[in-house]
Amino acid sequence: MRQKIVRLTLVAGVLVLALLLLLATCGAGGNGKKGKGDGGPKKPVRTGAGPATQLTVPPAYTTRRGWELINTSPDYAISRTTGRLAYLLRVSDTQYRLETIDSETGKAGWKGANWRPPASKHFPKLLLVTKDDVEYFVTWAYGKVGVNALTPADTIVSLDVYNATDGSRQRIEVPWNSAPTVDTSGPGILISDGRTNSVLVDPASGRITKIAPTALKYPKDCPSCRQLTEVFGLTTKGLLVSGTREFWVQGGWFSRNVAPKGTDRSSGIPTTVAPGWVLAKWQLAKGRKRATTHDLWAVHDAETGKPVATVECHKVAIKPGQYPQAVMSPSRTYLVAGNLAFDLETKKG
Repeated sequence: MRQKIVRLTLVAGVLVLALLLLLATCGAGGNGKKGKGDGGPKKPVRTGAGPATQLTVPPAYTTRRGWELINTSPDYAISRTTGRLAYLLRVSDTQYRLETIDSETGKAGWKGANWRPPASKHFPKLLLVTKDDVEYFVTWAYGKVGVNALTPADTIVSLDVYNATDGSRQRIEVPWNSAPTVDTSGPGILISDGRTNSVLVDPASGRITKIAPTALKYPKDCPSCRQLTEVFGLTTKGLLVSGTREFWVQGGWFSRNVAPKGTDRSSGIPTTVAPGWVLAKWQLAKGRKRATTHDLWAVHDAETGKPVATVECHKVAIKPGQYPQAVMSPSRTYLVAGNLAFDLETKKG
């Protein structure tokens, strides 16, 4: 009985194999004959040439026009005066190149020369800075000067500063012995260690100016200003500095004097900066209806400190280690930082 079952199984297998061979030799008409000129399977015919990237967008938009960048840096910068968009391209394992395109058409613009940053394994950072109405693209990286560097004294912040109009470049190297933060929200390049040590770099001349902690000009009667002091940003009036609960511009305005109405005047904390603006978080004054559950967020004019737009938001359950960075719209009308958005014309958040 077992042998009979095995024989039947083998016969069924042979029949299936024969059927597969027959189907493989059949033509489109099913007669097993090849038509004239048939040399094998035909390639599928393309019925249309759609866009390279298919996106689900509102009806008013189209994906059949536009441009796309592939395998470029995660950072980019857009010049408002020239309309050029800058991005970094990896040209080898250790070399990069800054390139530009027209942000509206995607047409190629000027290209920089290849160069090797001190930290060549990762894309350098890319920023935009404006000084005296001239825009500059800035790439920066932090790392060792040479292969045999052994001490912190052998590390630098390497800056490449490009004129956004013609691509002319200058290299600036700043000795730095700790992890840096680099900010270009003011009329210069600010390098800081997240505390009181900082350096200013003029993008036009390349001049380097070291700012001593003793030159921060602390406001009077402000004990919290001397606790956890941090050089936070740069304004046209000077450095923006913060303490544990208050902040000020070096030799300029003091947060206590520009506190938004209805807040605790000594509770201001700057969270992020954008060209011309400072975003700060304030506690509502005691006795206010939502003082225990909400904070007030305000966009301040970086030159005068005056609050321009405010909004109350529910307090977060866990304070973030770092607040979202502020981003300006090309029209300079809107400021967005994480889930906060401000209309600077209507003064609403």
